[in-house]
Amino acid sequence: MNGWITEKLFDCFVAGTVPIYSGAPDVTQYVPESCFIDMRRFTGYEELRTYLKSLNEDEIQQYRENSRDYLLSEQFRPFTKQYFTELLARIVEEDTSVRLLQSDLHQSVV
Repeated sequence: MNGWITEKLFDCFVAGTVPIYSGAPDVTQYVPESCFIDMRRFTGYEELRTYLKSLNEDEIQQYRENSRDYLLSEQFRPFTKQYFTELLARIVEEDTSVRLLQSDLHQSVV
């Protein structure tokens, strides 16, 4: 489904592995393609295997560096706990007209 990107992709980035991804069709709207191997680029497992065997250590390292850079970028921010907390606080404020104090919000994150 479009937009259905789970933590599994990000877990691979954190672990330093290069994921082979076959999930949300619009994943590249959220995550740069340079961070993962998109299974949809291949006609099947044999073609994927050939590609994987062709990768040298520098190319593999580049995938890892790209994913680390992504995790530190603003593009990743919507997937963080901090962003979720801020979003939830905004929703509560809008629904209740109660202003949540920044210090209270910070304490709830920690």
